[in-house]
Amino acid sequence: MKKGSIILILFVTLLSQTILAQESDAEVKVHSPKKALIYSAILPGAGQFYNKKYWKIPIIYGIGGLLAYNYTRYNKEYHCYLRALDGNNSTTCTTSEYGIENLNDDQIRDRKDIVKRNRDLQVILMVLTYVVNIVDANVDAHLNEFDIGDNASATVNPSLTPFQFDGNSRNAVGLNINLKF
Repeated sequence: MKKGSIILILFVTLLSQTILAQESDAEVKVHSPKKALIYSAILPGAGQFYNKKYWKIPIIYGIGGLLAYNYTRYNKEYHCYLRALDGNNSTTCTTSEYGIENLNDDQIRDRKDIVKRNRDLQVILMVLTYVVNIVDANVDAHLNEFDIGDNASATVNPSLTPFQFDGNSRNAVGLNINLKF
């Protein structure tokens, strides 16, 4: 063989080895917490799907659905009380539906305020559920490759700690928790 053909064969062999090594590096998937966060921000539960924690998705939508249902129920009741205070009889609610016909104006105002507070609380809880969904997806993605190993253990022991209070010696009851990884 000629010297040039041997160099060409070596060059092609080395080049193919480099290309193969790059392909094997590309096959290793990095689990991105940023992707999980963005997915959950766009569509609640999508970050959990990305993290392969499928069991969390029905919980997120169950809580969200319950809060949305409660919001619409409280909102309807709130508007019924508003209409009753205005003297407006609406077809969307009857006075007997919430016992409005047996209430005076002060009682109606009190119930209206309570229902409004409950309705607004549902909105706050929906926002909180949305934020917890995003944080959960992000933290779960961060901990995806965290390995505590097979030798992880925890021991919990009761403890008594002496302390001084008003010149008297007392004991405080507590727990000592030892974690081993």
